[in-house]
Amino acid sequence: MLFGKHVNKYYLKYFFSFFIGVVSLIVVDIAQIYIPIYLGEAIDNMNNHVPSSTYLSEMLINLVIVAFAIFIGRFVWRIAFLGTATKIQQHLRGEIFNKITTLSRKYFHNNRVGELLSLLTYDVEAIQDVFGFGMISLVDCLFLGTMTLIQMFILDWRLTLMSLIPLLLIGILSGAIEKGLSSRYAKRQKTLDNLSNFAQENFSGIRVIKAFVQERYEKMIAHKLGMDCKNADVSLSKFSSGVDALITFLCNTIMFVLLSGGGYFVYLTASGAEVIPLTVGDITKFVGYFNLLVWPMLAIGHVIVMTSKGSTSLKRISKLLDLEEDIIDGELTFENPVLGDIEIKNLTFTYPDASSPSLKNITLKINKGEKIGIVGRVGSGKSTLMDILMRLYNVEKGTVFIDNIDIMNLKVKDVRNIIGYVPQDSFLFSDKVKNNISFVQEEMPMDKIIEAAKFSSVHDNILKFDNGYDTITGEKGVSLSGGQKQRIAISRAYIKDAPILIMDDSVSAVDMKTEQTILNNINELRKDKTTILIASRVSTICHLDRILVLKDGQIEGFAPHDELLKISKTYAHMVKIQKFEEEMEGDRYES
Repeated sequence: MLFGKHVNKYYLKYFFSFFIGVVSLIVVDIAQIYIPIYLGEAIDNMNNHVPSSTYLSEMLINLVIVAFAIFIGRFVWRIAFLGTATKIQQHLRGEIFNKITTLSRKYFHNNRVGELLSLLTYDVEAIQDVFGFGMISLVDCLFLGTMTLIQMFILDWRLTLMSLIPLLLIGILSGAIEKGLSSRYAKRQKTLDNLSNFAQENFSGIRVIKAFVQERYEKMIAHKLGMDCKNADVSLSKFSSGVDALITFLCNTIMFVLLSGGGYFVYLTASGAEVIPLTVGDITKFVGYFNLLVWPMLAIGHVIVMTSKGSTSLKRISKLLDLEEDIIDGELTFENPVLGDIEIKNLTFTYPDASSPSLKNITLKINKGEKIGIVGRVGSGKSTLMDILMRLYNVEKGTVFIDNIDIMNLKVKDVRNIIGYVPQDSFLFSDKVKNNISFVQEEMPMDKIIEAAKFSSVHDNILKFDNGYDTITGEKGVSLSGGQKQRIAISRAYIKDAPILIMDDSVSAVDMKTEQTILNNINELRKDKTTILIASRVSTICHLDRILVLKDGQIEGFAPHDELLKISKTYAHMVKIQKFEEEMEGDRYES
């Protein structure tokens, strides 16, 4: 059996199912005990005299009853044990998934997706095996083994002691067997993690691999990881099979001794020697009992194997489930409609495990309905500032406020509900275009979806697709262009109609005309709502109300375009560079 705080609750939750399973399995075990008894009695009767038709009829009826009891019992315990194990697998998998959704970005910085997939598949299945076949093997081992041994002792204690040799050896070797299995299974799981991580990264980056003609190199790595996985799996299988082979060899050896020794005792009895009388029927019973005992002996090995795997998997799963959640809910909620005022006071932020802060002494105020641009060099802290605003990281209390309420005192769900977000990578789900746009709400009216698509100037593009709004985007939007993905992501954020909209470099892949259309729509359709645009092009944000310039995590300027040209060297340089690029582009077209 498997114990741990994340699985103990299932014993209580499914106690009735386990109880029914144990009872039905005991009924089957008892019924099986009668088979050798009936066969032994039948043989002795045939040796002494010709059995009557009445006796044969009774014997046949008894065997039919035993067979029927075994059939019904096995049907019930399969449902009780294996069905319950499947339910436990479902609950545990759901618990793991729910836990993953609560973890902050810090966890995903240090752990790869392939490892999580391995937990959700191989490790959960290992625990399912313990609650299914593991419980069956354990109950059989205890009850069938005990009842069989009692019957064997009643017949002849000397032959029974011979039969116990395999059990004694298994008991002596069980510690070494468990240790060997655990280490090999842990190694196998690690190689599966590596293979899952590699496959996930390669499938996601297949276009990059093809563009750089690295298929052969990646195949070599895949082959090596596959061989590592195969070798670890073979090593585990060899060890596990070796345990079964050892038990089977011992059982067959004992069977030979029993037949030889039992036959000798029968010969002595027939010769009139003064020994414990044993008939051919008795030997038949004993051999039948020993055949029944073989499964409990093998079951001991199976229990050790499955428990070792399950314990290793439970440790891996518990490590995830025991992680403390970084982002903790506050107690407050928005009691009034959110206006969209944002205030940051003396904010300094350092990423977990980083040696220096990414943001330093940030102080600013954004009023309701303002259109704010954010620019700065790579690594200046633009996206970090927005991540903090969405409560993706913890900050000190008294530093970030929305409508004069400290976001650290607010429920995380409430903070994120009032923000529409367009990520830098424009992630799309492998689903219909309309479902990607209406992601925030399941049954979204089609006119709202079309309105959102028109807002981001992607409606006409969608109509040109073969299936229009029912077109499948492919994994991460692989079937769409970069600009189409960005605009669908903008539509998804706009349809939320949030008081605050954050667009993280979300128009970098569209042309200047489309960009201007989107900016005009923002000004017209989000007049009274706060909008923040992070941009790499000055032209994207130069006409906004104010522009925030970040340099090395600090504010270099926060003012309208004309004023920034005077107070921010970084901004003035960006404007100068863009004008130069535009002039060069113009000369290229003229030539």
